[in-house]
Amino acid sequence: MDVAGWHRGLEQIPGLADIADAVWRTRRLRVRYRRWDGSPVGRVLDPLGLVLKTGVWYVVARSDRGIRTYRAARVDEVADLGETFERPDGFDLAEYWRRWARDFERRLYPTTALVELSPRGRALLPWYLGPPGERALRETGGAPDDAGWSRAEVPVEAGDPALGQLLCFGPELRVLGPADLRRRVAEAVTRMGEMYG
Repeated sequence: MDVAGWHRGLEQIPGLADIADAVWRTRRLRVRYRRWDGSPVGRVLDPLGLVLKTGVWYVVARSDRGIRTYRAARVDEVADLGETFERPDGFDLAEYWRRWARDFERRLYPTTALVELSPRGRALLPWYLGPPGERALRETGGAPDDAGWSRAEVPVEAGDPALGQLLCFGPELRVLGPADLRRRVAEAVTRMGEMYG
């Protein structure tokens, strides 16, 4: 269960109705889009579909760069070019989305951490790491020991975000590896203990 969307405000998407209409009527669009860093770019798009994922709308569209995924809230301007387009033969939106989402997860979580989870830690895994954590537990989780703890390889982000991801479990998770990440978690826990004395 992915609950990250619960704490986000609703995105404002002024062009969503125009994009949906263009998907429905196979109308070519000119859009102004903000990249992840905020820089604007113009694109001519053949919108192939809309996907709603945890409260966030995405536009799957073909451009001169191939079929790509765009976050709808970053589309600042939408203009119908007065042209229709032909959908690619055999294009399947659901299959495209499955592949794109899996590739996105791999980029977001480029590495794994070997951890031990308490029974409560296993229950928290889907809440804190969403579907990737749930899948990791299902695919790599070992049988619980006599105390109820079990091992799993969980996906983590690179660098400091991995530290935050794992610390949120508190005493319900122990990091076993990689060694550098285990050391960083131990140092953070020690510093926190000193702060709260």
